[in-house]
Amino acid sequence: EVIKHIYNFDVVRMAPSIPSHCHVIAAQEYRSICNDYLACPRDLSTPHTNIALNGYFQHSPILLALRPIIRPLFNPFNMIQLNDSYKVCDFSEKNTIHQHYHDKNALVLHLRLDDFIHLDNPPEIFDNTKLGDILDKLTFSRLYIVCDVLRADWERKYVQYFIDRYPTTLVTVSMLDDFHFMKNSNRLFTSPSTFSWLAAYLGNASEV
Repeated sequence: EVIKHIYNFDVVRMAPSIPSHCHVIAAQEYRSICNDYLACPRDLSTPHTNIALNGYFQHSPILLALRPIIRPLFNPFNMIQLNDSYKVCDFSEKNTIHQHYHDKNALVLHLRLDDFIHLDNPPEIFDNTKLGDILDKLTFSRLYIVCDVLRADWERKYVQYFIDRYPTTLVTVSMLDDFHFMKNSNRLFTSPSTFSWLAAYLGNASEV
């Protein structure tokens, strides 16, 4: 949708493989195209009539600039299949089973722990005591921690630090429920993760 908007193309769709007649854009070229557009927003020209994107395109400046265009795509009627499990509409409005716990003064904290370690280039896992120093400066009625199932002892000790320090509820249901729990929150503390960043991007939190 970003490239469609920049080049004023007619159609965008998911493809199971890259057609041979397409010009392939990888992450570096995508970032360059986006930066050109952001420097002077206008329809860019391209000699290619068919473009395929292949890779990971986590370039937040263009997504923030086009937020009014991107967000409406996540609606209950968008049936585009993202993968074998999810469609775009799955990430639109949905009542999480925990929604009745929410209040505007609660703080939702997203943590990624053990699953980060197994990535090829794992991002830094925040020091929980430094997170605590930040949380001590905030006022909130309850802390909701959204995370994967805690399997390792070090993960349990990491989270126990917050449980001992604040009124805390763990939210570990399913990927989709956890996503919507964050998306529906009023105050969201994200991790260095696309998962919580996208929840903030699609949500209406007053404080992120």
